Amino acid sequence: MKNQKLLIWGSFFGAIAVVLIIMSVLYWKDANRIAKLEKIYADWKIVEGKITNFQASFPGKPEYATQDLPISDSGQTMRQEIYVGEDGGTSYFVSATSYPAEVTGKEEENLQQALDGIVKAIPGGEIVFSNYKVPFLGANYLEYKIHSAENTISYKGRILFSLNSLYQVYVSYKEVDYDDDAYTYFANSLQIK
Repeated sequence: MKNQKLLIWGSFFGAIAVVLIIMSVLYWKDANRIAKLEKIYADWKIVEGKITNFQASFPGKPEYATQDLPISDSGQTMRQEIYVGEDGGTSYFVSATSYPAEVTGKEEENLQQALDGIVKAIPGGEIVFSNYKVPFLGANYLEYKIHSAENTISYKGRILFSLNSLYQVYVSYKEVDYDDDAYTYFANSLQIK
């Protein structure tokens, strides 16, 4: 009986050790890739949010715009800021929306609702994939790809919440213009302060 308990506990802790080793290897692999990309894209420009607290890197100086969005039946307003940059055939976007109060509810469901709103705004938009991610470090996010057969444009990005703000970091492109290294660097450059 005692040996059986030792075997069970040993198996349990062994499984935890294997999971931790796998997570560490994946984390270091991603960290090494990002470190290499930081050298490749070292000349990209860092911008900081003026309404919300973030920073992100763009391939040149992006354009900036803000707007106030009324919340129906409440008399309250959301404030949104958008940065847009371009490089070749790819457009780079960071959109941050500040709500008048902290967003409540289940995070994954809120992110899925935000994605559904994005899809509705794209003519002929269809979700290619969407995955809820819980990274080793940093905020949880929903990564997605949408394709519009109507205008042959694809959109790939991430959506995340932090307190009372919704952040979107994404690129739009024709498939022939897609650069996974540039997307990966851009998406990972978004830092919530």
